[in-house]
Amino acid sequence: MPRGEAPCGMGGFCSLNDLVPGTHCRVARLKGCGAIRQRLLDLGLVNGAEVTVIRAAPLNDPIAIRVGNAVLTVRRAEAATIEVERD
Repeated sequence: MPRGEAPCGMGGFCSLNDLVPGTHCRVARLKGCGAIRQRLLDLGLVNGAEVTVIRAAPLNDPIAIRVGNAVLTVRRAEAATIEVERD
Protein backbone atom coordinates (compact mmCIF):
# COMPACT_ATOMS: atom_id res chain seq x y z
CA MET A 1 0.00 0.00 0.00
CA PRO A 2 1.50 3.40 -0.96
CA ARG A 3 2.48 5.83 1.77
CA GLY A 4 -0.50 7.88 2.93
CA GLU A 5 -2.98 5.37 1.50
CA ALA A 6 -5.72 4.36 3.93
CA PRO A 7 -7.49 1.02 3.81
CA CYS A 8 -10.92 2.65 4.00
CA GLY A 9 -13.85 0.48 3.00
CA MET A 10 -17.06 1.37 1.22
CA GLY A 11 -18.00 4.99 1.84
CA GLY A 12 -14.41 5.94 2.70
CA PHE A 13 -14.75 5.45 6.49
CA CYS A 14 -12.12 3.66 8.55
CA SER A 15 -10.48 3.76 11.96
CA LEU A 16 -7.76 6.28 12.84
CA ASN A 17 -5.78 3.24 13.99
CA ASP A 18 -5.62 1.94 10.38
CA LEU A 19 -3.93 5.01 8.88
CA VAL A 20 -0.26 5.37 8.06
CA PRO A 21 1.88 8.45 8.85
CA GLY A 22 1.27 11.31 6.45
CA THR A 23 -2.45 10.61 6.01
CA HIS A 24 -4.89 13.53 6.26
CA CYS A 25 -8.50 12.86 7.28
CA ARG A 26 -11.55 14.20 9.11
CA VAL A 27 -13.19 12.80 12.21
CA ALA A 28 -16.55 11.25 11.33
CA ARG A 29 -17.52 10.00 14.81
CA LEU A 30 -16.25 8.59 18.09
CA LYS A 31 -17.46 5.08 18.82
CA GLY A 32 -16.17 4.91 22.39
CA CYS A 33 -17.99 5.81 25.59
CA GLY A 34 -17.25 7.03 29.07
CA ALA A 35 -14.30 9.05 30.31
CA ILE A 36 -11.99 8.20 27.40
CA ARG A 37 -14.55 9.43 24.86
CA GLN A 38 -15.07 12.66 26.81
CA ARG A 39 -11.32 13.25 27.06
CA LEU A 40 -10.90 12.79 23.28
CA LEU A 41 -13.73 15.29 22.69
CA ASP A 42 -12.09 17.74 25.10
CA LEU A 43 -8.81 17.42 23.17
CA GLY A 44 -10.54 18.51 19.96
CA LEU A 45 -11.41 15.21 18.29
CA VAL A 46 -14.93 16.30 17.41
CA ASN A 47 -16.95 15.58 14.26
CA GLY A 48 -15.39 17.33 11.28
CA ALA A 49 -12.02 18.02 12.94
CA GLU A 50 -9.08 17.77 10.54
CA VAL A 51 -6.49 15.21 11.64
CA THR A 52 -3.05 14.33 10.28
CA VAL A 53 -1.22 11.19 11.36
CA ILE A 54 2.36 12.29 12.09
CA ARG A 55 4.16 9.14 13.25
CA ALA A 56 3.97 5.91 15.20
CA ALA A 57 6.25 5.04 18.09
CA PRO A 58 8.98 2.42 17.46
CA LEU A 59 6.84 -0.38 18.89
CA ASN A 60 3.82 1.00 17.00
CA ASP A 61 2.03 2.33 20.08
CA PRO A 62 1.16 5.20 20.65
CA ILE A 63 0.65 7.27 17.51
CA ALA A 64 1.17 11.02 17.18
CA ILE A 65 -1.55 13.03 15.43
CA ARG A 66 -2.05 16.71 14.66
CA VAL A 67 -5.48 18.20 15.43
CA GLY A 68 -5.59 21.86 14.51
CA ASN A 69 -2.40 23.39 15.97
CA ALA A 70 -1.97 20.73 18.67
CA VAL A 71 0.01 17.50 18.51
CA LEU A 72 -1.54 14.64 20.50
CA THR A 73 -0.47 11.10 21.19
CA VAL A 74 -3.14 8.44 21.49
CA ARG A 75 -2.96 4.74 22.16
CA ARG A 76 -3.85 2.37 19.33
CA ALA A 77 -6.83 1.11 21.35
CA GLU A 78 -8.21 4.65 21.61
CA ALA A 79 -7.44 5.41 17.95
CA ALA A 80 -9.49 2.34 17.00
CA THR A 81 -12.60 4.05 18.43
CA ILE A 82 -12.19 7.12 16.21
CA GLU A 83 -13.91 6.71 12.84
CA VAL A 84 -12.48 8.95 10.12
CA GLU A 85 -12.94 9.67 6.42
CA ARG A 86 -10.13 10.51 4.05
CA ASP A 87 -9.88 14.02 2.56
